[in-house]
Amino acid sequence: MPEAKLQDLFAKHVAKTITEAEKQELAMLLLSPQWEGKVKELLQQSWEEEHGDEMMPIHKREALLHAILSAEAPVAATETVKSYSIWKRVAAAAAVLLLVSVGGYMLLKNKPAQWESIAEVPAKKTPVTDISAPAARAMITLADGRVLPLDSINNGTFATQGGVNLVKNANGQIVYSAAQKATGDIQYNTLTNPRGSKVVDMILADGSRVWLNAGSSLTYPVAFAGKERKVAITGEAYFEVVHNDAMPFKVSYGQTEITDLGTEFNVNAYENEANVKVTLLQGSVKVTQPVAGINKGIIIKPGEQAQVKNDIKVIKDVDVEKVMAWKNGVFNFQDASLEDVMRQLERWYNIEVVYEKGVPQFEFVGKLSRTLSLSAVLHGLEVSKVHFRLEQGKRVVVLP
Repeated sequence: MPEAKLQDLFAKHVAKTITEAEKQELAMLLLSPQWEGKVKELLQQSWEEEHGDEMMPIHKREALLHAILSAEAPVAATETVKSYSIWKRVAAAAAVLLLVSVGGYMLLKNKPAQWESIAEVPAKKTPVTDISAPAARAMITLADGRVLPLDSINNGTFATQGGVNLVKNANGQIVYSAAQKATGDIQYNTLTNPRGSKVVDMILADGSRVWLNAGSSLTYPVAFAGKERKVAITGEAYFEVVHNDAMPFKVSYGQTEITDLGTEFNVNAYENEANVKVTLLQGSVKVTQPVAGINKGIIIKPGEQAQVKNDIKVIKDVDVEKVMAWKNGVFNFQDASLEDVMRQLERWYNIEVVYEKGVPQFEFVGKLSRTLSLSAVLHGLEVSKVHFRLEQGKRVVVLP
């Protein structure tokens, strides 16, 4: 019966009469290892209608399957897992395409190629008092010491400092708008985005744009003056800098400094991460760090990542999609260890994670929407055979 259903849905897809609900059902069948042979046969038949009796090349079969699934959901996927067979690699990559429609998927690496969507698996293993996706809880500390919670501020101008208006737009974006030339001494503000809070979008007085992740803070001048524009970060932020040769834009974390050379870049400087990571998307940046008493500077190119600890190490061809997942509303757990995954959840849901008997050694492939509740995310991980216990509302115990 499922085989007949697969044939029927595939025919409807070709005829462009398939419904939205049927598209999801077709996607499930196409990715099932049980129907691998039948799917190959259907793809071959589709190929022969255009190319006659020749055999369909393997790479063409992959491309056609990928194209069909790409039409079912708007999230593109290009990453594959090298140890899988061709078909399994296509299935693993194409499964990402279902992210928007089913909330995400999780897959353990080095296991049989199988995946289950969160929507398909009964929620029965994690008895949790649910924690919703984060709300807006960020605050700005003004130069005079006042602390303004952004969620309680009305839209429009909410403060003025040294001739600069602080404005909250209808979409929640914060804008520093100079009504006139800034006056007086340089004043500093600090934007604090605590754990368990939504990403904050802000435009600085020079027009540069910053997105600040949960568990992060940014200290910056209300208006820039002098020979440089300097801000200080803890946590993670993405910068789209308005370039100005006469006044370089610099981001500092401790002794590490990033200098803009016409740039879009991401800085991950959480204290509980192994090192500071600077990932360049566009333009170029110079990363400087004292090494053996001498300031060492390295310029990185788009697609490269500087990892800074006691020295500066450059990683080429970094997975930029994974780096930027937080800004795009996604958890990207590609090649992530369980510890990597749980650190992200700690910051996003403001929880404490403890391991009952050491850290289970898992490595994941998968993506989950950051709009999901904590119970849904934990359930997605449980599909991958990781188990949890929630204590005292905010404490997640990882079980052996």
